[in-house]
Amino acid sequence: MLAVKRNASPGKPLTLRFEGEYADTRTGEVRRVVMSHTLVCEGVAALPQLTIDQPETVWYYPLRADSNELTVNAELKIGDTEVDAANRIFVWERLRDTGAWTEVGSTLADYDITVSADGTQAKVRLDLMGQRLDLRVRARYDAYGNPSGVALNAGSPSAAFSAIRRLMPGRVTVTGPGRILPSMRYVEYEAHMSDGKGIIPDAGSLFAFSWYTAKGMADGSVTYGSPVATGQKARIPVSAFSSDFGGKVQVGVSDLGWLKALTVDGAYLTVDGKILVVK
Repeated sequence: MLAVKRNASPGKPLTLRFEGEYADTRTGEVRRVVMSHTLVCEGVAALPQLTIDQPETVWYYPLRADSNELTVNAELKIGDTEVDAANRIFVWERLRDTGAWTEVGSTLADYDITVSADGTQAKVRLDLMGQRLDLRVRARYDAYGNPSGVALNAGSPSAAFSAIRRLMPGRVTVTGPGRILPSMRYVEYEAHMSDGKGIIPDAGSLFAFSWYTAKGMADGSVTYGSPVATGQKARIPVSAFSSDFGGKVQVGVSDLGWLKALTVDGAYLTVDGKILVVK
């Protein structure tokens, strides 16, 4: 058996030609064999393909993000031809904590995603989405103009992507006096965060700064206690240091996290129909 695989266009004939030689051991003759067969593809059902204009993974870096909003556009095509709007309906879904995909807008928790009226576009607020968002779009398609009557299933045209928040503190330096004068009652310090691109502006909106002090000991050792101040700027009383051996200042940095919706007894707190969010 000879198996041949070849793409064919509907209605256009495809001719298979076989040539071979056969050696007749009885007579010593070499016989040439030529055979041909014509195939015609009667028709093929072209399948629609759904695509989005974002990669499978989108990394969100709050420190240097040009925008906190991500726009995702969906498109359904058959070959190179876009499917008419009357023949398709886009359905956007997100992966829930339960592991199930459900439609965007089915709960108030979807305040971080806005879907356009025609369904072709979704806008994601990256600063509201949390640590990760898994979003997909599927299409109801009907060639005869009745997409609403088509049920979504595992074979429906679909496209998906994941948006992941990634935040790591930069290098922190502290500025402030290195000596405490007798006239001082407080000492003021300021923390600065920088990365490979320079000083990070407004780092206090993304990170929590906690200040610690340790009194100097005669043997040179120090032990840090509880935080004495918070914020990028600290005003620390001189009593936090030893009058004989001085002390040290240390600043700790932690991620403030993303904006989260306020809830009361498990219900979202709203004002004029809008959900309140805080860090």
